[in-house]
Amino acid sequence: MLDAAKKFDAGTTFINDINLLLREYMRILYVCSTFNFAKMRRIIFVLKITSILFFLTCNTTTHHQQIFGDSTTKNELISTPLEEQGRKLFTIAFYNVENLFDTIDSPDTDDSEFLPTSEKQWNTMRYKDKLAKISQVISKIGDDDGAEIIGLCEIENRRVLEDLVKQPLLQKSHYAIVHYESPDKRGIDVALLYKEKEFTLVNSRKISIDDFNPNDNEEPRTRDILEVRLAKKNDSLTFYVVHLPSRKEGKEKSEFRRIAVASQLRKEIENLLLQNLSYKFIVMGDFNDEPTDKSIIQVLKADDSQIDQDRKLFNPMYLLKQAGKGTYFHQGKWELIDNILISDGILFSQKGFQYVNNSADIYAPEHLKQQKPEKFKGAPHRTFAGNRYLGGYSDHFGVYIYLKFK
Repeated sequence: MLDAAKKFDAGTTFINDINLLLREYMRILYVCSTFNFAKMRRIIFVLKITSILFFLTCNTTTHHQQIFGDSTTKNELISTPLEEQGRKLFTIAFYNVENLFDTIDSPDTDDSEFLPTSEKQWNTMRYKDKLAKISQVISKIGDDDGAEIIGLCEIENRRVLEDLVKQPLLQKSHYAIVHYESPDKRGIDVALLYKEKEFTLVNSRKISIDDFNPNDNEEPRTRDILEVRLAKKNDSLTFYVVHLPSRKEGKEKSEFRRIAVASQLRKEIENLLLQNLSYKFIVMGDFNDEPTDKSIIQVLKADDSQIDQDRKLFNPMYLLKQAGKGTYFHQGKWELIDNILISDGILFSQKGFQYVNNSADIYAPEHLKQQKPEKFKGAPHRTFAGNRYLGGYSDHFGVYIYLKFK
């Protein structure tokens, strides 16, 4: 197992070196105004084929199955659960927790659906059970040490986050909370938790969405984007946590709303890249769009390419989508609408935080899955189906990646 892992590391290191050389060559050509895209594409194609052939010769059939098989544990991807060649791995995760509301009536939001007197009969016992279940996921996602950093959405307020991090399974992790109230009409926000013993908060802010309703005069009523910058030793990471508008009106009819949020986020990204093309940042969230949809692949410019041609982002969830996997089960079909996007600064980093190749995955152990009826078997075990209480975890599976620190 260890020999196979070493060979795999050698192959992926070689591919990354090729990618770095290509990026630098392309930038030099661009500056010299002699850049020929057609010629460059042919060069890229030949070198990528060479890289892939080298990669394949470094891996046995058994190790290939470990990387691309059906199991979803960290041991398939790396040699040990918590370390890779002596370096600690950091789990970076995102989880839509499906309406984590307290039982207290808030005058500032429409939380009437989640009160003891509502049709859902949302009471203290159910609230506490929900907290325990969500804390279980956070404490185990990625590995037995849980997520070092996790973005959350469908959070009512800071109070529920404070109750969450006080859960017995999470107390030892000493999670710090970053949260701002959003103008969403449902009263749900995004948030980020991080382990204070591992990271230092540099700054944070919320980013309001411009032109959310371009066809009318309504006030913007969607979730803000959360921006958080965290530091460790001599490196830092910026996180954007998002929850794009739903498809409740239909995918096509509501698409302009998701594009509006993605466009605002892309502006923020461009500002970062103007400062430094190697800026390290991660975008995570419930996009209500899949890796191949316009808001992600065209507006945010995120795909499965690991060669920077136009300030693109890398979406490691793309291959999971191609494999038929998903995080949300809707009308009998899987949708991969929860994504984690990575900047080139992390993807090609030679020091500090680095992405662990092929580490992106969906956290979906059996106890998080619905078992019956048969047509829903394997779907996320949700808390509610309409107003019917099912007592599950969430209607989404969480997603995660690993970073290493060099």
